[in-house]
Amino acid sequence: MEDESLVEVWAQSLRLMRPILRRACRLNQMDFETALDEMISLCLGQPGRVFRLAYYRKQTKNRWARDDPAFAVLQVAFLATAAIATGAALKARRTLTYAYLALAATLVHWLGCGIAASSLHSWLANRFLRERNWSTHSVDQRVEWLYAFDVHCNAFFVYFICAYVLHYFLLPLSLGHSFLATVIANAAHAIAFGSYFYVTHHGFRALPYLSRTEFF
Repeated sequence: MEDESLVEVWAQSLRLMRPILRRACRLNQMDFETALDEMISLCLGQPGRVFRLAYYRKQTKNRWARDDPAFAVLQVAFLATAAIATGAALKARRTLTYAYLALAATLVHWLGCGIAASSLHSWLANRFLRERNWSTHSVDQRVEWLYAFDVHCNAFFVYFICAYVLHYFLLPLSLGHSFLATVIANAAHAIAFGSYFYVTHHGFRALPYLSRTEFF
């Protein structure tokens, strides 16, 4: 199979998002308990435990990606809540301001950047990090885009804890005009970005047919 271009991967991602959005409307069919357990593991700095579940899923369901959107649904709810709380802390007065903050956090920061990051990461992994098996008796394995999106969701949750939750509690310090306030605000986001790529690395390292995943 020839390697897909980045544009082709991005176009495919839009098609793959549709069934996820449809399943996200069926709240009574989701396993929120497992999703919360995975979030706690990520908060405790145990991304390997979360990605081991992907390995077990591959053994039982023959797919690496989640088939339950509960993790994503909870993430969107937490993001919207944190964005609205930040608006309240900054004493926003207009309802449209709160709506803008919630939509920017969920549709732009999480979903829009997630589609872009997942497309780029899966393309990079398939193009440069995949160990190609040229045997005619073996299946050539590729990184699923949906798995790359799962990795983004896991990594973004850690980013969310640092850039949204931690930063929220640091607002009294970071809103100042001093050099210390600048350092505190920048440090929170630097830790968030570092954590995002650290968890991303763990996600792709879990795939046995990839090498040099420290690239992430």
